[in-house]
Amino acid sequence: MINHARDNPFWTQGADPDISDQAEREALLSRCVGNDLGVVAESPMISVHILYPKTDDSTFDMDYYCATHMPMLADALGDACKGWGASTVGAGAWAAIGWANVESQEALDMALKEHGAAIMGDVPSYTNVQPQMVIGQIAH
Repeated sequence: MINHARDNPFWTQGADPDISDQAEREALLSRCVGNDLGVVAESPMISVHILYPKTDDSTFDMDYYCATHMPMLADALGDACKGWGASTVGAGAWAAIGWANVESQEALDMALKEHGAAIMGDVPSYTNVQPQMVIGQIAH
């Protein structure tokens, strides 16, 4: 956490980074959100999980998904994409799961607003099922 008020009782030595460049400080603070403690904290990184249901007639092309579709998502997210991956699921209700770690919900929303139609339009290229998305804040 970055404390913007050193007289705040929650401030500890070393909590404030030594940023001498005003532009760098403003860029850092623009990525932050305030809270009722007077402490500024980074916007939470999110994890996006895309689940593909397994049915009797479902299909899923993992090669295409990893070589084309997920890189399309990562490109849409740009620098906000902090990593992505995909897993084939052997048993249970899911055929496959894709995931991406994204800088913030706002970054995901912006990417989907601009590129969502193309991303969703690509789904029939690798599967015949409708994906489900689960989004959560990364806790650790």
